[in-house]
Amino acid sequence: MSGDARTTRRREHLRDLADAALRAGTGRPGLHHRGEDLWDGSRRLPAPAVHLHPDEDATLTSLRGIADSVWLRMTLSDARAHEARRPSDPAARTVFDMLEQLRVESLVPDLAPGARRNMAARFADWSREFLASGLVETQLGLMIFALAHTARSRILAVPVPPELEDTLEHIRFAMAKRIGPPLRRLRHLTGDQAAFAEPALELAAVAAELAGEAVAQDEAARGGHTGGTPRFALFEREDDVTDDEQGPVPAGSSRTFRDAGGRYRVFTTAYDETLPVGELVRAPVLRRLRLDLDTAVAQRGLDPHGLARRLERMLATPAVDGWDSGQEEGRLDGSRLAQLVAAPSTTHVFRTDRVVPVPAVALTVLLDCSGSMRTHRLAVATAVDVLARAGGIAGIPVEVLGFTTASWAGGRARKDWVRAGSPPGAGRVAERRHMILLPAEGGYRRGRTGLAGLLRNDLYKEGLDGEALDWACARTRGRDAQRRFVVVVSDGSPSETATAQAADEDYLGAHLRRVVDRWAADGRVTVCGLGVGLDLSLFYDRYRTVDPADGGAHTILAGICKLLAHR
Repeated sequence: MSGDARTTRRREHLRDLADAALRAGTGRPGLHHRGEDLWDGSRRLPAPAVHLHPDEDATLTSLRGIADSVWLRMTLSDARAHEARRPSDPAARTVFDMLEQLRVESLVPDLAPGARRNMAARFADWSREFLASGLVETQLGLMIFALAHTARSRILAVPVPPELEDTLEHIRFAMAKRIGPPLRRLRHLTGDQAAFAEPALELAAVAAELAGEAVAQDEAARGGHTGGTPRFALFEREDDVTDDEQGPVPAGSSRTFRDAGGRYRVFTTAYDETLPVGELVRAPVLRRLRLDLDTAVAQRGLDPHGLARRLERMLATPAVDGWDSGQEEGRLDGSRLAQLVAAPSTTHVFRTDRVVPVPAVALTVLLDCSGSMRTHRLAVATAVDVLARAGGIAGIPVEVLGFTTASWAGGRARKDWVRAGSPPGAGRVAERRHMILLPAEGGYRRGRTGLAGLLRNDLYKEGLDGEALDWACARTRGRDAQRRFVVVVSDGSPSETATAQAADEDYLGAHLRRVVDRWAADGRVTVCGLGVGLDLSLFYDRYRTVDPADGGAHTILAGICKLLAHR
């Protein structure tokens, strides 16, 4: 496994462990992370304090510290009461949030010494990250850093780290007279949130004044230029939302999507296509590619029969299929009454229900056919081919769909948009193409040739993931099954050049996340994301990451099985 993929897999594992601890501690089963953001079901929650934004290289102890901190915040703090008093000034708001977080951390039970250690480790990691960012070279950054350490030392009754004494001595002395009075009162009021809030607000107001003075000093040091102050760990991120706001856009904040009220727009559908892959690739070429795919499957030693048995074990549900006669107990078998009359001592005259496993499942595999997936096309094609064949053996109809665009950079749709004067807020400006590679109703044997189209290099262009997922889920919802799955196999975020120009770069990602949330609320289709070398947690609640360089098709099949098996 490559180093990047190993790091991604390990980070997913650590994050899952931290999320499990958080759900157990709060009793809220919907808590989970998407990327670095904490969500409760389909609602994104803001990080409760400045030091609880995890770094990309956060350790397990640091992630556990964040989980323990959030657990205390959710169980020991009244979120609505806090929100009602929260200042509007960014600096004051940041300090007020931080003080409330330090208050609940000071109340950690004596029976949870591990949580206390984890939270201390997280604060220490944040301190190192802050120092490494260079923010302490600015007056604003130094003020926030000194205030955080001073408040924590006072509220939790812990010393300031000795290695920071020289860094903080001057600024702490300069602030002492202004922050001292409210700070001294905080330590004695940690058990009462309402009473604690009064000196906390006083201290937050002082922080706002100090921040204004610090910014003026920083500007003077730059010769009057109002250069942007780095935002790392200073104030809450610009796309943070309050506890009552809905957060449909985890992958950045799409202004176009937000300005449209969360409605996805399409400039024109005149050039959109939904068609079998046989209409895109000539029959002789498909037959030749099918031979290449058969050779690749044989060379990799993939076993569809073994996979079929695994699918049956994972997905089958018990169902009654006839009777087993000649039993010693059960219901009396009418066909054996004569035997009972002739030999009253016989006992094998009963029958029982024959229970067999029935995989009442509909499975759709939706493949990202954007340009970057060309690298993985052989591994993906062989994996999906074996999966579809195994599904047929196990009685699980597998449908395989693909999505891309008909041209690069918008094609004719973009030309129409330009001719119309390039109106802003146009939304999607591209020729959408949805491909049916293996229809569910035809079965593997009849439709297997279409899967070879995945080897055709020129089919791979750009990706409109949200529309494709909506299409795949609508098709799957109409299939007769007890459980329905759509597994998206992708190696990147949604991306289309012309749409990014007409809207913004996060527009398609925002739409994908909205589509995932809508189908999760619908409940009739389970949506899963398999990241090919990429962490898809920003978009999918149920996801895994695989490295195609580590086992190729075997690894992809294992990832799909784990997604299907997860309850």
